Amino acid sequence: MATNAPPPIPSEGATYQDVLTRLGTVSSRISDLLRTLGIGTVVFCWGLFTADKGLAQDVGLRHRVWIVITAAIAVLGLLFDLLQAVVAYLVADRLRVKMEREDLAKAPYPYDNILYRSQTFFFAGKSILMPLATGSIIVLLFVMVWNSRTAKPTPPAVPMCCCQTQPCGPSK
Repeated sequence: MATNAPPPIPSEGATYQDVLTRLGTVSSRISDLLRTLGIGTVVFCWGLFTADKGLAQDVGLRHRVWIVITAAIAVLGLLFDLLQAVVAYLVADRLRVKMEREDLAKAPYPYDNILYRSQTFFFAGKSILMPLATGSIIVLLFVMVWNSRTAKPTPPAVPMCCCQTQPCGPSK
């Protein structure tokens, strides 16, 4: 009788160092993508905010607060990205100084230290804020399209009276 053997396991597992390497690679990739989303969102908001004609100007005027809040969220996400990098540098630099001072070849990261823990906070923060800002822009795009289809044409401007001593309109 022939028995069907289970398929071979792709690998024997990962070492702790393999996991750390993968986490470093993946988090760098996520950070790159989030940074691109954040910068793109800020640029898009700036374009709407400064538009001087057409649909973009109309949206910029009608949804000014929405656009500013969305841009602020994206900028805060970019600030979290910067703070994560700065804190990661400080943690590594402090460990380097300690290793040099104590002549150590190996030392653990200070996992309980507030600086070390804040790296995770900033990573999580930017991972939430930048997609949130981008999602807000996507919703605004739908609102733009929806409003442009249902909007009534604006009436022509009423001429202003050049006379300041008498009210405009027919005389009695």
